[in-house]
Amino acid sequence: MSGRFFNPEINLLCCEYLTLQYWEYVRMAAPFWRIYHNDNPGAEITWQERRIKLSPDSIFLIAPETAMNSFLQAPSRHLYIHFTAQCPYDLPAPGIYKFPFTSPERDIIEQIKKSIKSDRMGLPALALATLMLARVPTESLETPISDKRILKTVKYIKEHYREKIPNDRLANIAAMNTNAFIRLFSQHTGIPPQQYITEYRLRQACLRLQYSDDSIDEIAEHTGFCNRFYFTKQFTRHRKIGPARFRIMARAGIE
Repeated sequence: MSGRFFNPEINLLCCEYLTLQYWEYVRMAAPFWRIYHNDNPGAEITWQERRIKLSPDSIFLIAPETAMNSFLQAPSRHLYIHFTAQCPYDLPAPGIYKFPFTSPERDIIEQIKKSIKSDRMGLPALALATLMLARVPTESLETPISDKRILKTVKYIKEHYREKIPNDRLANIAAMNTNAFIRLFSQHTGIPPQQYITEYRLRQACLRLQYSDDSIDEIAEHTGFCNRFYFTKQFTRHRKIGPARFRIMARAGIE
């Protein structure tokens, strides 16, 4: 299998099957994967000036942080699934993948539709997410970190992101000089450690803004920002939109 992870750890966020009556949004990127399938024509999305029709003979997988717009020419019956996945599927390149809607997907989606409001819905939804991820081109995925020292510090960041994490603490964990550690971390992740920490915190904040009823103050505290003002400043700087506006648009926008 050439090192591909065909059984990734997946966290299912939501799965819905509904009729779109209105679906015209200009949308920021979302920090999770999405699967779309429509039973009839009428819905469209745009990404990088490409207009993509959601046709019944195709199924679509949308990578995290893929900013897109949506349009509706006619009411359309729409299935969507939101989920997150672990490395190497947690930081892929943005993109929209169109796959033929074949028998395996059709059978799984029929199971999902039959059990959409029951506890049994989760298993077929997870099966479909796994099947879709296995089709993502290898070159679009994050290159797995090979250095055990950097892996150890990334694991520490994900477990302690709510805390203040200075570079010298991470360097001690990696048993390295601080400057040498920063260079090695940047080499393996593409960004310095403090930027990695901030971006990881913001991804967690986005999920909480959309899927929890926590206040912005609570989210700022939970995700390791010192206060709401600093959280809002960092969120707006990186996302080009404030957290309150993000929450409104995330809950009313593209599903």
